[in-house]
Order: sequence, then structure tokens, then C-alpha cells
Amino acid sequence: MLRAELFRQMYEQWFPGWARQSPKTPDSPAVVEDELTKKVLRSFAVWRKDTLDLHELFEAGGNDPEARTAVFDIVERLVREGLLEEKGNDFYSLTDKGKIAARTKFT
Repeated sequence: MLRAELFRQMYEQWFPGWARQSPKTPDSPAVVEDELTKKVLRSFAVWRKDTLDLHELFEAGGNDPEARTAVFDIVERLVREGLLEEKGNDFYSLTDKGKIAARTKFT
């Protein structure tokens, strides 16, 4: 069972209705499930920059070519989900929603 699911079940006992809030609503934090997506979101803190180019984001995948391809797909998905904003010329920045997702512990 995922840690986030255990967290929801535990707090549902004390705060009925809390776990029924959908994580997919535009105003709520996104739930990030996989480690590579977390690395991409946290790259901004690692590099200590507000804007990163695609090559810097590729570093989340290390030297593995398949992981770097996965990073490209993740970046496209994060843009669609509103967690990253395209700045042009392969530069990206975190949206407010993306900053929250990058800091969230229970994802």
C-alpha cells in the first residue's frame, strides 16, 4: 500500500471527509507517484534556479538514455497538468501548483 494511502486512512479516522477531497482538482496539490517525476520537480531546488532548460532537467534521469527519454515525457505531462510552465526555447519554470507538489511530503 502506498504511503499516501496509509496517510489518508489514518487521518480519515480523526477528520471525516478529509480523504474524500480529490487530488485532481485544479486548486489542490497534485499527487506525485513516481520517483523520476519527483526528481524533475525538485531539480529547480537542486539547481537553485527559477527557470531550467531541458538539458538541466535531463540530469534527473542521470546517464541512462531511457531515463532521459522518460524525463522528456514527464516534462510534457507536467506542462499539460499545469505543474510546469513553458518559457520558450526549451526553458521551463514551476507554477505555483508545481512548487507545492515539489514540496509535498506525502506524495
